[in-house]
Amino acid sequence: MGTWGHRIFEDDYALDVREEYLGLLLDGRSTEQATEELLGDSGTLDIDEEPVFWLSLAATQWEYGRLSPKVKKEALRVIDSGLDLRRGGDAAFDKKRAAELTKLRAQLMRPQPKPKRVVNR
Repeated sequence: MGTWGHRIFEDDYALDVREEYLGLLLDGRSTEQATEELLGDSGTLDIDEEPVFWLSLAATQWEYGRLSPKVKKEALRVIDSGLDLRRGGDAAFDKKRAAELTKLRAQLMRPQPKPKRVVNR
């Protein structure tokens, strides 16, 4: 798993979560079904994967107008706990990541856009 920046989707695992979620929607699953299937496929998330999973899924769901209450709650828990800041190990990275998480928190608290149709990329 590689991380090359402080933004939510500058992480291989975050991109995988996004791609898999959108793929499940393309296959006709509902937001709830896709979320539960992702959780089942992910098994037990380790301390590095858990925050990335919730943050990337929440950002993706919000972008597509499909943010589920469960995913929002978990993403806010990750942001508020600082759990995601423990993985950087670099003060400059952590400062940039904290600013990115503040932006994501504000976004998740705003009304989400109307549901967008998912198209095959």
